[in-house]
Amino acid sequence: MRGKTDAVRAEKNPVIDGTFADPFWKQAAVLPMGACTDDQLLKYKTMKYRTEARLFFDERFVFVGIFCEETDTKGLSRNTSV
Repeated sequence: MRGKTDAVRAEKNPVIDGTFADPFWKQAAVLPMGACTDDQLLKYKTMKYRTEARLFFDERFVFVGIFCEETDTKGLSRNTSV
């Protein structure tokens, strides 16, 4: 197990926009999840990128925000659906 945290009860729903800019997300305790892994991790045994989650819930939903650090964003793409 990498870490433990308590989810926070949400007073209102967050803005879902792919960022943690909404003050909603700043209320959560951060759950460190170690590092994002890639093929090089197995070779070099180093943690290259920071990863963390933030958790909230209300009477109907569980909200999970995940941050994965990436320094080389040139090859990334984003697909979204709601």
